[in-house]
Amino acid sequence: MLNKGAEMSNRDNVKLSTRLKWFKWLPLIVLLDQASKLLVMQNLKLGDAIDIIPGLRLVLLHNYGVAFGMFNENALVSRLILLAVAVGISLFIGIWLYRTTVQEKAQGIGLVFILGGALGNIIDRVVQGYVVDFIDFYFKSWHFPAFNIADSFITIGAFFIILSIFKDEQQSKNDKASS
Repeated sequence: MLNKGAEMSNRDNVKLSTRLKWFKWLPLIVLLDQASKLLVMQNLKLGDAIDIIPGLRLVLLHNYGVAFGMFNENALVSRLILLAVAVGISLFIGIWLYRTTVQEKAQGIGLVFILGGALGNIIDRVVQGYVVDFIDFYFKSWHFPAFNIADSFITIGAFFIILSIFKDEQQSKNDKASS
């Protein structure tokens, strides 16, 4: 028979393993991002482009700013500030993810995607001093700002967070209606 301390310890372990469930996907997301960037860096020179299909090409760019090239200055101070902000936001998202239950699937998926993408870009900032962007969507002479796989995960993650908010609001309305 287990004593009370052992019972609590087992419950805490189950709770911890349940909470850490989301984090197991982070290495895969970061690996996909970093592998794609490495592949592009090995096959393209800065500014080179390869057309994939009309409207989509690969182009190697260095992004010293934030998403989609905003604040793309090469000043060391701005780069360090952006890195510190990215790390701070990632810590916040990591804590939020840790507190997300397995029942909150849309929220958990969204947070894992956002955190994985953020970590991929943080690795770039630390190792390269900039983020590697390479996906270029365009129409005639108009180009959407270049981005990468990490940015794609962040965007998809934001969609899942919005979905979870709408789902929570709908559940709240249903709960009020049945009361």
